[in-house]
Amino acid sequence: MGVCIALPATMILTGLVFGLDIPRFMNPDLLISRPVDMFSAVLLGCCIAVYAFAVRKRTDPMVCWVLISVCINAVGQLQMSFSKELFDSFFDIGHALKILGYFVPLMCLGIQQVKSIKEMAEMRVIHAKYSADLKTQLLAIDEHNIVVATDAAGRITSANKAFLEISGYSEDELLGQDHRILNSGHHPKSFFIDLWKTIAGGDIWKGMICNRAKDGSLYWVQSTIVPRTNAEGMIDGYLAVRTDVSKIRKMQDDLEIKNEELERFVYVASHDLKSPLVTIQGYIGFLKMDLASGRQDRLATFASQVENGAVSMQKVIQDLLEISRVGRSREEPAIVDIESLIQDILIDIDIQVTEAEAEVIISPDIPEVFCEAIQMKQVFQNLITNALKYGQSENHSLQITIGGKTIDDVVCLTVADNGPGVDSEYSEKIFELFHRLDSEEEGTGIGLAIVKRVAQVHSGRVWVEPTEGGGATFVIALPHINEELRKHELAEAG
Repeated sequence: MGVCIALPATMILTGLVFGLDIPRFMNPDLLISRPVDMFSAVLLGCCIAVYAFAVRKRTDPMVCWVLISVCINAVGQLQMSFSKELFDSFFDIGHALKILGYFVPLMCLGIQQVKSIKEMAEMRVIHAKYSADLKTQLLAIDEHNIVVATDAAGRITSANKAFLEISGYSEDELLGQDHRILNSGHHPKSFFIDLWKTIAGGDIWKGMICNRAKDGSLYWVQSTIVPRTNAEGMIDGYLAVRTDVSKIRKMQDDLEIKNEELERFVYVASHDLKSPLVTIQGYIGFLKMDLASGRQDRLATFASQVENGAVSMQKVIQDLLEISRVGRSREEPAIVDIESLIQDILIDIDIQVTEAEAEVIISPDIPEVFCEAIQMKQVFQNLITNALKYGQSENHSLQITIGGKTIDDVVCLTVADNGPGVDSEYSEKIFELFHRLDSEEEGTGIGLAIVKRVAQVHSGRVWVEPTEGGGATFVIALPHINEELRKHELAEAG
């Protein structure tokens, strides 16, 4: 740039101060007719070099072009100052340079505009591609996951369709609320304190949370909560992406229960099988001794004890086989008349009912259920025989009442007795595998476990509650038969 300024300044001082008449070349019509005319060409070359240097250094091209334009105009004006008459070579060259100087910025704008249009077209293609990819990713996330956004205070600002469906709340009910509306009470306060410390510190939190839906049901979600920051780097909200893992959690809980049952199974089975086996081995030893000594007066007694031990082992093995069959279909499910099924059971156990001097009452209008008749018969037989065994009292005769009714599309079948009842602390344990309230009573503790398994296989559940006036009432809740299923069964029967 120093050269670009020094050369014109030197020419001006030389022309004005000394008034030198620089000699012309032989041809006055040449574009460069005098030595001074070389300065414009040299200066133009310098300007081009400056522009090339600026572009290499990534300086704004428009600035360079303006500087070049100024320089060219200055050279043009200098050329015109040496003009002796109108339209001589000095004047023509100077005028041409000035026109070129005006054209340079316009040419620069044109080049930059073409370049910008090309870059914008390329950016538009790239933007469209990334926008389509991002839209697809967001759609996939939104369809597969539960997504909710909150402000910095944790108040819900937006929720996707999946969140509304699993929570049971409408969007209007959720907006402006915090997540306490979903608190199930399953987690301690320290759990949420740690969660908030993590995300408020700008870190991502990951974990499993149990929430309560509007209808009171619980569901589990695997959550990832990400803090959202503004332009100043301050947290102005949070984005939570969750996946419903209720089924996985239930499978884990069921697996834990089954592991516990397996442990109890191994313990009790080994104990219940080992005990009669030891008895059998002992009496077989006595038999050998008596046979060796020729003594025969105790042979019948010892043989009877061996037989009793074998029967006991057979009973345990039979019960184990029965519970292993639950869940494996032995017949096609069908609409079953519960009253007729109970009448068949009472015929089979008539002797037991008579010995217990019990009265069995069957309530009228017991609803039909869709089930496997064999398994449902096993359920009622276990419940009735348990009532005959454990429900007797010295104060009054035993009464067993069997009934059923439909409540909110659920069929509730009941077996109630007026016996001693079941303490509330054992209301869950009695359905565990091999659990017996009275260890002195005969039995393997498998009967009620079978009842529970059958109910679960039929998408139902079972529980015990106190009977009004004393005793225990066992309730089996099963799905109600809808009209579509009933029509289908009638069509199959026809």
